[in-house]
Amino acid sequence: MQRHWEIYDSIEGTRVVKGPSVVRQTPILKPEETFKYSSFCPLKSSIGQMKGFYQFKNLETHELFNAAIPEFHLNLPGILN
Repeated sequence: MQRHWEIYDSIEGTRVVKGPSVVRQTPILKPEETFKYSSFCPLKSSIGQMKGFYQFKNLETHELFNAAIPEFHLNLPGILN
């Protein structure tokens, strides 16, 4: 239903991106089903990180719930060597 990202760029600091859907799609998933997509995150630096969550809706109970996405790094390969 919604996405919420906190994106850290070592040059620009942290920005928040939030809004409806994922890549303009709102998939309906049954239990144990998955959805894969490709996207991008422009950074001014070669070091960054992201974390956030996706908001889902249970179509049986109509309850909204969040699925957390743990922090992950966006580093240019070899930059930390």
